Amino acid sequence: DPLGGRGERSDPEHAAPAPHPYPDGCGSWQQADVRTARDRLGWRPRIALEESLADIWMEAACRI
Repeated sequence: DPLGGRGERSDPEHAAPAPHPYPDGCGSWQQADVRTARDRLGWRPRIALEESLADIWMEAACRI
């Protein structure tokens, strides 16, 4: 039975891809292009890019 009797494949050739850890080990991080929200809804982020980058660098420096 190619599905292993469980409705899923049991052979390694068709196994689901393993998750890849994030390179910095800090967990998930997303980068979004908010131009559409800005243009259509007038939305602005609460934290400015400069402040966000400074926070990221400070967090990285504290881990060293």
